[in-house]
Amino acid sequence: MENKFCVVVHTGIDDNGTICYDLDTKKLEVNLADKKKANEVYMWLTVDRVLHRYTGLLSYETIHAVPTENVDTLKLALGYMWRPLDVHVDWSRPIEAYL
Repeated sequence: MENKFCVVVHTGIDDNGTICYDLDTKKLEVNLADKKKANEVYMWLTVDRVLHRYTGLLSYETIHAVPTENVDTLKLALGYMWRPLDVHVDWSRPIEAYL
């Protein structure tokens, strides 16, 4: 049985896709119709990033991490990805319809 964390993402009208992370192997898979954008997302999520992890309502700690190091860091990076890449995570959309 696969042990994966997956989310639905979109880059615009009718451009829905998925990002899946294998919790055991730490392998990332980005599926978007726009292959150039998919590659940008993959590269952004697999290199060292400076991210803010909030520790309170108005306070945070700055971390340096590769998002694919663990699922918690990946989730944090997914929350920031829309700013540089204009790729949005649909946190409430059921993933089953896209797998």
